Amino acid sequence: MTSIEAGNAVAEGFRRVDPDAEVRVRPLTDGGEGTVEALVEGMNGQFEKAEVTGPFGRKVIFTYGIIKESMTAVIEMSGAAGITLAAKTELNPLEATTYGVGEVIKDALLKGCRRFIIGIGGSATNDGGIGMLQALGFEILNETGDQVALGAKGLKDICSISDGNIIPELRESKFMIACDVRNPLCGSEGCSAVYGPQKGASPSMIKDMDNWLEDYIKDADLVVTGEGMLDPQTAMGKAPVGVAGLAKSYSKTVIAFAGSVTADAHICNEKGIDAYFPIVRGITTLDEAMRTENAVKNLSDTAEQIMRLIQHYA
Repeated sequence: MTSIEAGNAVAEGFRRVDPDAEVRVRPLTDGGEGTVEALVEGMNGQFEKAEVTGPFGRKVIFTYGIIKESMTAVIEMSGAAGITLAAKTELNPLEATTYGVGEVIKDALLKGCRRFIIGIGGSATNDGGIGMLQALGFEILNETGDQVALGAKGLKDICSISDGNIIPELRESKFMIACDVRNPLCGSEGCSAVYGPQKGASPSMIKDMDNWLEDYIKDADLVVTGEGMLDPQTAMGKAPVGVAGLAKSYSKTVIAFAGSVTADAHICNEKGIDAYFPIVRGITTLDEAMRTENAVKNLSDTAEQIMRLIQHYA
């Protein structure tokens, strides 16, 4: 599910119990899948499509976003180099390439973008970005002066790198890489304020991002967050803990939903998540649990039961 889909599923479950509940769904992203949807919908952008090379050479339709006000392209590398674009039996980092990521950057450049936000989660690649660079005109050459092979296997043959033939617009561009960080979500030491300027964010963008969650949380009765799997890594600065930390600054109750939780996920309770709930409701395969229609139903049904409990003790 995207951030928006997950939020709407929780809202549906809550409203089954209390039709008058005021539920505000706000997109959130940590750089992985859902980054484009969250930022484009949250910042009034528009979606664009381009045909690019997938991680194993097949053409795929890549959806990315453009925020017109600042001509910023929002790109998830997983859309061109993602692990979900290949069968499990096909996965091989020696062969998988980021070439398509470069192709979509090129498409955005030709449409006028000079700022880029690139989420780097969920890839099937380990090629050091050489495929992406080749698509943008870089010469990643072997000892005979030919381009090295696509995929991680090409790394071993690199003898020289030249930017003499790169797309000219690339020299005018600035890139921000979106990934999980340890900074607080908001405030003077938050990720927007600290990393935004050095990565090309304008003052208005910093203000918008910093205020995005804070102004809603302070007026909420209950804060809901979550992710695919809740585990000790969640407590190491991932988005749910960032939300929880902000919520606790306003003394709010925080609950989290997850596709699954590990035995040692209780460390998340120490980081501000008051209670967490896995949403898988019966014996199932991973593929069945990951289907959007099943995940949405499971999340809504779990949220409904939580709201029943909250209402009982309200």
